[in-house]
Amino acid sequence: MGEGRAHEDGQEPPARLSEELLAKHSAKFAERLDYLFENMFPASQGRPYTHGEVARATGLSTTAIGYLRSGRSKPTLDTAILIALFFGVPMDAFVDDEVAEALKADLADLCAYRDKRARRIMRRSAALPATMQDSLDLVITEYRRAAGLPADPDED
Repeated sequence: MGEGRAHEDGQEPPARLSEELLAKHSAKFAERLDYLFENMFPASQGRPYTHGEVARATGLSTTAIGYLRSGRSKPTLDTAILIALFFGVPMDAFVDDEVAEALKADLADLCAYRDKRARRIMRRSAALPATMQDSLDLVITEYRRAAGLPADPDED
C-alpha cells in the first residue's frame, strides 16, 4: 500500500505512520502488541485472545501473529492497520509513546472494570453526592495502605 492510498476499510492511515516508522519501531510494536493481547479482551470472554482468534479475524496467519508479538518479524503498514482495527486502538499507539501511554491508562481502567466487585463498587458509588464519593476515596486509600498497596492505583 502506498502513501496517500486508503486501506480497503476506507480509512486513510495516519500520515505519521509509515512502513519506515514501523520498521524503526518494530521492538515497540512487538511490546505493545503483546500488551494488547494480555489486556484488551472482552470481560465476558474472561481471557486474552488466542493467536488463532486474532488470525481468523484479521486474515493473518497464527505464525505471523506469533512472530509479530515476539518481535521476530517487522510489521507492515497493512498488518498494523488490521491489528489496530481488530483491537480498536489508534495505529499510532504502536509507535507514539504519548498515545501508547494514554492507551495503557485506559486499559488499566478496563482491567479494573473486569473485576466484578470493583465494578459493583463503582456503579453503586456513581450516584452518590461528590462529598460522599470523596469520603469513599479516602476510605479506599486507607484500605490500600493497610494492604501494603500504593495509595494511588496508578503507582502499582
